[in-house]
Amino acid sequence: MSSLLLSRYDGRLCVVTASTAGIGKAIAKRMLQEGGRVVVSSRKQASVDDALAELKPEFGDRVIGVVCNVSKADDRAALLKAAVSFWDGKIDVLVSNAASSITIGPTDNCDDQQWDKMFENNVKS
Repeated sequence: MSSLLLSRYDGRLCVVTASTAGIGKAIAKRMLQEGGRVVVSSRKQASVDDALAELKPEFGDRVIGVVCNVSKADDRAALLKAAVSFWDGKIDVLVSNAASSITIGPTDNCDDQQWDKMFENNVKS
């Protein structure tokens, strides 16, 4: 891979929601490999701790973790504030990876409350 690609996030502040496992963690790790400073997040403290235990030995202070339920406005604000405060800068990249589906099956079976929850998680996050 070219050195240009390996440094495309060099020094950039990146926030990745739902990034302690699966695709989100792979995105966060790739951004770290390419020089980024990355905030990983999850709804669960244990998940954040596990991800940091894996990533910090290789990436040190270029990765921090924040507990965040993206369906809650206060949590979203705290996530962004933590990122900006820790590195005293601005957010360059935001990956809104968190998503959920409330029901399995046809969406015409969803009631208004289920639609609202999906909208909170998938659009407003």
